[in-house]
Amino acid sequence: MDHGDDRLVAAFARAHVAIDRRILNLRQATEALLKGELDEVARGGAEEEAHKLAGSAGTFGLGRVSELALELEELLRRGVDSPPHRRRAERLVWEMSQATLPAEERDGHGEGGTGSPGGR
Repeated sequence: MDHGDDRLVAAFARAHVAIDRRILNLRQATEALLKGELDEVARGGAEEEAHKLAGSAGTFGLGRVSELALELEELLRRGVDSPPHRRRAERLVWEMSQATLPAEERDGHGEGGTGSPGGR
């Protein structure tokens, strides 16, 4: 492997860490939303985080994560005042986290699997 390959691998690793961090931030925002503790400033921050995640995930080949983040961004923009919208936001974030896991760890199977939110 040459130095260019090393730099590319390092860039992908840094991007994956940043993507995981954004998903974690969105999970925390969703938890606050479900508790009724997500104020307008935090909602706007989560919307921006979803937007950034959609772009970076798409750039680094995580198309499904990008699609889910775009849907969450739109949901946050429109408002998540009803319980079904809040549950949808939770589900979107859960699906994002699943989409970044190795196949053997998805859907609550294997070590690190989280299972579906709310048993759904």
